[in-house]
Formats: sequence, C-alpha cells, structure tokens
Amino acid sequence: MHTAVEVFAVADETGNTRLRRSFGDGSLAVRATAVGRWTTVHLVGTAAGPLDGDTIGITLDVASGAALRLRSAAATVALPGRRHPGDALSPATIALTIRVATGGFVDVDLEPVIVTSGAHLSLTTRIEAAASSSVHVVETVIGGRHGEASGRWASDVRLATDLGAVAHQSLDDLIGPGRVVITSVSWPSPASEPVEVTGDDDCGAVVCFPAAGGRTVTAWGPTLATARATLADLSPR
Repeated sequence: MHTAVEVFAVADETGNTRLRRSFGDGSLAVRATAVGRWTTVHLVGTAAGPLDGDTIGITLDVASGAALRLRSAAATVALPGRRHPGDALSPATIALTIRVATGGFVDVDLEPVIVTSGAHLSLTTRIEAAASSSVHVVETVIGGRHGEASGRWASDVRLATDLGAVAHQSLDDLIGPGRVVITSVSWPSPASEPVEVTGDDDCGAVVCFPAAGGRTVTAWGPTLATARATLADLSPR
C-alpha cells in the first residue's frame, strides 16, 4: 500500500494559520483539530500497518509566517509482510519531508512507531528550513511490543537551512542504545550552552550542537516513560 499525506499551511491577513491544502490517502487521514495562530493537524490511521514493502510519504510545506503543529491520534505499528520461501520483501518506508519558509514555524511530535518482531522499517526525515524559521521535530521508535523482540529498523534525519547543511543523524536497531529511542531536532538551538549528559545502556541521552547551529538530542530508555522523562529533563525551562 502507498500512503501520501500533504499539508500546505499559510498565514492569513489576521496572522492566523490556514490550510491551503490538506490531503491524505491510503492508511492515513488528515484532520485539522485546532485553528488559530498555531494550527494543529492530526494524522488518523485508517488501516493497519505499514507492512513490509508499504510506503508512507508525509510532506509538510509551511509558508512565511505560518505556524503548523503535526500530531497523530495513535501509535504506528510496523508489521512483517507475508513472505513465501525464498521471497525477500523490501522494508516498509516512512518518509517525512518538511519545508519551512522565512518566519515559518513547525512542530512535529508524532506518537511512537512500534517495530514488531519480524518487521523491517526504514524511516527518513528531510527538513529544509529558512534560517529565520523555527523547527522542532521529534521521532520516537519502540523496538517490539511488550515482551517481544524488536524488528529491524533504521532512521536517517537530516536538517538543512539556507545557510547550508546543519545536522545529520543515523540510527538503527543494531546501534540504537535502548528499546525506546527518541530523536529530537531543533532549529535554532533552544539552549545556548552545551548540556552535559550521563547515561548507560539502559537509560541516557546524547546532546549535539552542530557547528552550523541547531540542536539534536537522542534519548533512550527501557520504556517510553523513561525515555520521555530523559528528554524532558533536557528541554529548556
């Protein structure tokens, strides 16, 4: 199954954010749940998956002065596809593309992606942002359901501004440090000084301040609650 989501947010003459385009097909529907200075859109699942070989493409365009918040109604569960002996299925893919114009704001924090045993998933996030825009994107991956081994997954996140490349981070189920891994990318950096972080294989975080600006945080833990708590401890107050 191929799923496509497109959202185009613009600022109107009153300073509020309107959706010029809001479209979803395949396994996701798009619902505007709040409209104002910040407009919130929720993704609502209409079918199970993705299964191996399925594709989900999500494209967000935020025009100058607009402010868009993207959320989801529930977790995404990646499932193994049906295989016959000798068959090799390609991984399921979830590709998020974000383009933010001058003075635009975007905040993406979807519910977790759960990679079940036997599933194979590739996640990519590509962010193109004007230097004067504001970006905050959170990706959460959980390896397996309760009591279940993780499937195979790989995540690749890239952020670039009109000043050039800013951040690039890749993780997968082999090098991911915990069962739950959360990646947070921000532009510009919400903190001006590096944060010293300690951790171990069970729970911790790594904070990076790329030379070109911005901030990336990778937090991990044995449960979603512990990983989120670690990330929250690093958030500006």
